[in-house]
Amino acid sequence: MLDTLPSQKDRLWRLAQQLGKNGRVVTVDAVKARTPDLSAITVSKILQSLSRDGLMLLKPAKQGYYDGGYRVVEYVEHQPAPPTFPIGFDTRQRSRLDIEIPRTHDGLWMLMRWFTHHKNGFALSALVAQIGANIESAEVIAYVRALERGGYLIPELTTGFDPHYRCNMKFVETPRIRADGVLMAGPQRFANMWRSMKMCGYFTALDLASAASLPDQPISREQAARYADDLVAGGYLVAKDRGDEPRLYRLKPAMNTGPAAPVVLRARFVWDANLCRIMGQASSIDEVRP
Repeated sequence: MLDTLPSQKDRLWRLAQQLGKNGRVVTVDAVKARTPDLSAITVSKILQSLSRDGLMLLKPAKQGYYDGGYRVVEYVEHQPAPPTFPIGFDTRQRSRLDIEIPRTHDGLWMLMRWFTHHKNGFALSALVAQIGANIESAEVIAYVRALERGGYLIPELTTGFDPHYRCNMKFVETPRIRADGVLMAGPQRFANMWRSMKMCGYFTALDLASAASLPDQPISREQAARYADDLVAGGYLVAKDRGDEPRLYRLKPAMNTGPAAPVVLRARFVWDANLCRIMGQASSIDEVRP
């Protein structure tokens, strides 16, 4: 990735890596002191760009507000994510629903990054053992093989039949890939739209589709509008209806939660109108494709 960065950005990224070792906070003032030829505004914009690229994280203050500091992602202490996480919401009939959403590939990728950061890699058997029965071992192995084919995992020289790997740590977001290691178009479209939303300011669905489309991954206005409306419902975007004019969107600054795009989920439930409650757990929980 660094091969494509402009010289100033490349220079500040390497400086940020030096200043941010051991999880230390990197501030605009600290970087500016080492680069007197650059203005504070330029330094700030480049650090923000590195944050959008997923290489750095904003450091929130205790009150929840941004305090001007960043942390380099590769030096941040991450704990392994559990294979599932709880989610609760209220239905229109005032019934509370609590379910477990499987992390699947998200949890696997976070766990592999944690092993790489803290243990300098992992054995495939150790990864399967850590996940346990939460995810089928065949799915874990298939995802690992796909990551290896795509260059997201670096195989280590091993003896015996238990392969060892390290994550390619420049990839922060969970790779959504096919068995051959190629990125799937649907999740990548979400990622492209999320990245564009953070750079566009105010935008329409057509603006978003134009900004996020790639030659091999076009996005229609309808796809952009559906995703934007879903994020309005999720509290990420504010929307303004303008009569005959296209709907106008804007990302809430406080909801710029990181480089990974919010995922839209679809679930199937059984609703008992007599008891006014949902019975059992969701029969399937899938990511919606744009």
